[in-house]
Amino acid sequence: MRSYHVALTGKGFKPAGAPRGSGAAAVALHHRAVVCFRFAHLHGFSGATTAQIGQGAKGKVGKAVLELSRGHTLRHKGCVRASRALGAGLQRTPSSYYVVVNSKTYPKGAVRGQL
Repeated sequence: MRSYHVALTGKGFKPAGAPRGSGAAAVALHHRAVVCFRFAHLHGFSGATTAQIGQGAKGKVGKAVLELSRGHTLRHKGCVRASRALGAGLQRTPSSYYVVVNSKTYPKGAVRGQL
């Protein structure tokens, strides 16, 4: 198992997120195919809706590669299946991936943090 502790912020990426947004995420990769997550201390924005893992460099907009939580309200913890290829990529170069939490006000990312 590999685990990552990620500081989330609304600053430092484009399009800009919540200016005072902050939080934390824990992401764990199990057996290269299951990704478990937990979000905590989300502040500075309201109405969190979805979360994804995206692939992209720090501060750059990338593409979503794994839905962690989708719907009208954010699931703060859970596990989802990933492809083996994505699991291998997360193990090989975790810094190429980021976690993003979206909200009604910031549908393209309220807070974000690189693995």
